Amino acid sequence: QQSCRACPRRASCPGTAAPGPGGAVQPAGTVVDVDRGYWRWNEEAEAIFTCPHPRLCEGGPIPGDPSCREGSEGPLCAVCSDDWYFSESRDRCLECESDDVDIVTVVTLLVLVLLIAPFVVHRLFLS
Repeated sequence: QQSCRACPRRASCPGTAAPGPGGAVQPAGTVVDVDRGYWRWNEEAEAIFTCPHPRLCEGGPIPGDPSCREGSEGPLCAVCSDDWYFSESRDRCLECESDDVDIVTVVTLLVLVLLIAPFVVHRLFLS
């Protein structure tokens, strides 16, 4: 036997009956597709929360961390993942620069040294 409940505000419920007062009526267990800018704890949770940084909450049918934008996680997607930081100006988490030495930079510097070294050595010995 199926029971019905209203589709939560800030979400859509694909495959639901025609909208009625208080939202669409859906069978229990139907997917709840949370709107962008909102977050839901788990599939059983009825409450849908407004995210403090709406750009971090992508919404969707899967609640929790999977509904967060890449680089963010946790309740309300309000925590930046490891090796990410929050940019106030962009209102989102950005990936930290890598400390690894770029191979292109190393090769470029090596080529420059090999090109300049003969001139330096030549000047030293001719002077």
